[in-house]
Amino acid sequence: MNCPVCNRPMVLTGVTDNSVQVICHGGHRSQFDIMPQWMDWAVELSKKAERLGTILSSVMIPAQIRSLVTAEIFELTASAILAARVTPEPSKEAAIEVKPIIAVYTDGSCHPNPGPAGCGAVLKSFVNGTETIIDKVSVPMAEKASNNEAEYAGICEGLKLAYKHKFTQFELHSDSELVLRQIQGSYKVGEKMKPWLERVQALILSVTLEVTWKQISGDDNPAHREAEAAYKMADAAFKLKEGK
Repeated sequence: MNCPVCNRPMVLTGVTDNSVQVICHGGHRSQFDIMPQWMDWAVELSKKAERLGTILSSVMIPAQIRSLVTAEIFELTASAILAARVTPEPSKEAAIEVKPIIAVYTDGSCHPNPGPAGCGAVLKSFVNGTETIIDKVSVPMAEKASNNEAEYAGICEGLKLAYKHKFTQFELHSDSELVLRQIQGSYKVGEKMKPWLERVQALILSVTLEVTWKQISGDDNPAHREAEAAYKMADAAFKLKEGK
């Protein structure tokens, strides 16, 4: 570390209870405070530099070389201590990066079954117990559909919502046991549902999504409100179309 006045190297001259004194090759003296957690280390380092300087003084080498080496030792010691002054010891807590949990909630709704239908999805993140809604969608379906079709449509919208925000690894929560088990391969898929299953699989494979499937109760599904809102939009559109 160089002198702030003349930019020449600084040499350690002493260590007190909470500061170090240095002098540069141009004769400028300075004093710098040392953080408490570094004081013991700074004192020990300066003592070692003094001892090494004493040892060098007893070695049979030319005085000019001995003085240059001793000066270099104290200069390096000053630089190390002063660097510590401005470089706090990183805390273990700060070094731990907390990775958020990303969760997608999906739902579908239709009345009657089949009938006008809609679906919804809610994207959330959880960090240290703090829950944040990142985005949500309500999507009315253009054609009348069954409840299971609406549930599949909700999952498709949830996958697209996650990818829209560049998430490729997340949990997907649905209250439809049937649809989740079909996606996971536990339940047989009928001919009518196969196109919907293929849509879900295509969305996952197209962007290499890593999805953890989780079943929740309908009461715990925040996407229910979005699905109901979407159903109402679809129902209104069908009534207008049919002149009711």
